Amino acid sequence: MRSSFFLTLAIILHSSLAFPDPNKDPRECPFAKVRRNSQSHKIAVFDAAKQKVDVSGIHVFQPPGPKDLRGPCPGLNALANHGYLPRSGLVTFDQAIQACNSVYGMGVDVATTLATLGVVVTGNLETDEFSIGGSPGGEVMPPFISLPQGLSGSHNKYETDASPGRGDYYLHNGDASSLDLNNFKLLYKLQPEEGYSNYNLNVMIQHRKQTFDFSIKNNPHFYHGPLTGTVLSNGAHAFIPALMSNHSAQFPEGLLPRHVLKSFFGVQGTGNNLTYQLGYERIPDNWFRRPMDDDYGSANLNSDIAAMLSVVPETISVGGNTGAVNTFTVVNISSLTGGIYDYETLLQDNNLGCFGFHALRTGLPDVLKVLYSNVTYAQTLVTQKYGPILASMGCPGPLSYNETSFKEFPGTSDGGWF
Repeated sequence: MRSSFFLTLAIILHSSLAFPDPNKDPRECPFAKVRRNSQSHKIAVFDAAKQKVDVSGIHVFQPPGPKDLRGPCPGLNALANHGYLPRSGLVTFDQAIQACNSVYGMGVDVATTLATLGVVVTGNLETDEFSIGGSPGGEVMPPFISLPQGLSGSHNKYETDASPGRGDYYLHNGDASSLDLNNFKLLYKLQPEEGYSNYNLNVMIQHRKQTFDFSIKNNPHFYHGPLTGTVLSNGAHAFIPALMSNHSAQFPEGLLPRHVLKSFFGVQGTGNNLTYQLGYERIPDNWFRRPMDDDYGSANLNSDIAAMLSVVPETISVGGNTGAVNTFTVVNISSLTGGIYDYETLLQDNNLGCFGFHALRTGLPDVLKVLYSNVTYAQTLVTQKYGPILASMGCPGPLSYNETSFKEFPGTSDGGWF
């Protein structure tokens, strides 16, 4: 049954991929129109002076101190270790956007969406801050009734299973922030140990197949949510070659060799002797970011996710294991959404991103009531500060999901169901 569903899904995906509309407002959902557009590809022009990222002086690598916060995102950890984000690991909404854009060339549209999630789901709505690691600690003061938990405490709300580098929450006693070296080795071995190596999108698509299959076969609590799974986890795999590749006159479109990959993931050694140091993610010396006029924005991400889904169509499915391995059950999203979305239409227009963010809208009160004494007050803050960003996506609404659809998945009890 599962195999026939995915075969049908593959046919649907191949038939529904088309071209993104370049005339759309760039503030639209960063995951809108999940379509591959080979005609919009820019010719990369390398400019060493503009693209070189400074890792000296105030931006020299410093490992985190005992009170510094580091978490599940190697890219954010590296930014903090080089002082492009506060080395404490407690960052503001604006700081996250600016650093991701200036250092990695992440499009402002994509960075804004991710920073919004960081604050709304894991951070402090009053200060617009969030931790890139665990809870920042301190005294619980009104209007809070508990402390924000940061990205490390966001399982199935931001952080998710089947990560490109981290381990699954259930399999690692709740630690989904540390690198799972065995998972990393699965990726590492997809390129030869000696000579030329390039962990490009095609390689990451192979790894996406590995991570998804591993979780199904090994994690009875594996859960793949409408936001965390279909959007964020697929996006995390695409970000690695898009944002970590080194650029040069020889490779103006970027090359991600093994030593650069290891540096960004805090890994040293070779072959079977790889070692990992927690929190030691590092921007390599002589590393050059994406061309300044080619930020990795919505169109790029759309194209990469579409390429991924054309090879691994099962990763668009919402569902999970039901308490035992190899029991992955797919949610009927037509029933879930009252007929607004189904798997055939999910890749049309901006449906994929809206599908994920409707999950956020539905489940947000459950997140806020754990943190704030007055949920209405907290929701008002969300609306005032981030409503225009979410409204610019143009999603149909209001739409609430039938949360009982997720009750059969024990993984949702480990954190959330987003």
